Amino acid sequence: MSDDLKNLDPTLLADDGKTPNPVKLVRPLVITFIAPGGAKREEAIEEIAIRRPTGAELLLVDQYQMQPMKLTMELIAALAEPRLTIKNVHRLDAEDISRLGKLAFAKLDDGPPTGGDA
Repeated sequence: MSDDLKNLDPTLLADDGKTPNPVKLVRPLVITFIAPGGAKREEAIEEIAIRRPTGAELLLVDQYQMQPMKLTMELIAALAEPRLTIKNVHRLDAEDISRLGKLAFAKLDDGPPTGGDA
């Protein structure tokens, strides 16, 4: 585990089968929903949790191993609760991506090298 991951709050890594503990975002993500009739509704996401990956999600490591930032963002999108699209992950503040990315990599345990340390 890298030094950066050792500095994470250990309660964020707890995995007791329930929804993981959320990370409060530095800058909340505001998502606009547009109904079929054109009515708009905004929702702010203020915290995101990162769950443990499934085997299928581990394939992202193979797919993006030479693109560490792309891998980081794809992992966040795949593991975030509430679910996020990759476009929404692109809109996150860089500090939030860094924090969530470190947590996502920590959830990979001590698996094979990923081609970078995000």
